[in-house]
Amino acid sequence: DTDRQEVMAFLSAKDGDEYAPQSGEISGILQTIHDEMTKDQKDTVATEEAAVKSFDELIAAKKKETAILSKSIESKLARVSETGIEIASMKNELGDAGESNLE
Repeated sequence: DTDRQEVMAFLSAKDGDEYAPQSGEISGILQTIHDEMTKDQKDTVATEEAAVKSFDELIAAKKKETAILSKSIESKLARVSETGIEIASMKNELGDAGESNLE
């Protein structure tokens, strides 16, 4: 008998009497998710732009450092070459002085 009453109540109910739409709540949840994702995207883009700027500055500093070190290496190689020539010259002078002492 209870089942019959439930069926009769269901059949006699007007469409939508018992249905309470929840789409407003779902829309609110989706809007919140959208807002959070938009904020996260902006934060990520800002972080990436800062990282790119930092990287570019690092590359510029490293290029400058490389140029300075290259000049230093060239200078030291020139000094090594000059020192080698001076050593050879001194050996020749020493050899000549030794030969003149023998004569």
